[in-house]
Amino acid sequence: SNQRIERRKEGAEERAFNMNREEVLLPPVHLKRFQTDPALRCIFHTIVFNRSLHGKMLRPRDVDCDVFDVSYAMSDNKHVAQLITEGIRGFRKRMEEFKTDKGDF
Repeated sequence: SNQRIERRKEGAEERAFNMNREEVLLPPVHLKRFQTDPALRCIFHTIVFNRSLHGKMLRPRDVDCDVFDVSYAMSDNKHVAQLITEGIRGFRKRMEEFKTDKGDF
């Protein structure tokens, strides 16, 4: 597309603006193997929950992450939770191809 995108650097974040949305580009996150699943659960549930708020009433459930000092909201929909779990398994399977000698990703 020929849309002009404005980028601004704000601390560790870079923000990209166009006419329809704001995109926040965060710096890479380095995780140990045991941190991967909880981090992905937190990220995926947050994205899915926030995107599903448009036009729907969901009952949020607050979850405390067991590895990081953070809480996140997730939907009480069991089907969504299962899809996210399957996505995490698939991600981990692909990441196994790139593990280092230390076992980190």
